[in-house]
Amino acid sequence: MHDKYPVRPLHSLILPKRHAFDVFDTTLDERECMHRLAEALRGDIMRADHSVGGFNFGSNIGAAAGQKIFHAHLHLIPRRAGDTPPPPARQG
Repeated sequence: MHDKYPVRPLHSLILPKRHAFDVFDTTLDERECMHRLAEALRGDIMRADHSVGGFNFGSNIGAAAGQKIFHAHLHLIPRRAGDTPPPPARQG
């Protein structure tokens, strides 16, 4: 599904049907299915928007990490060149 408050256009959410509090509360089979769906969505997004050059892919787990919806889900956020400055890399 598309995120209700997308970070970037085509920002998608991937979630299991069974209620699980967070990704760590899902089964191995559920996580594998979520990852397969992410791969399929990645291809769909790249075909729909050729300016997509990368993705952020992950989950906020727990209120301290920014989780607002307490049902397991993964974010697949398409990124385009120049849409945000790259994070600084730390040395050593």
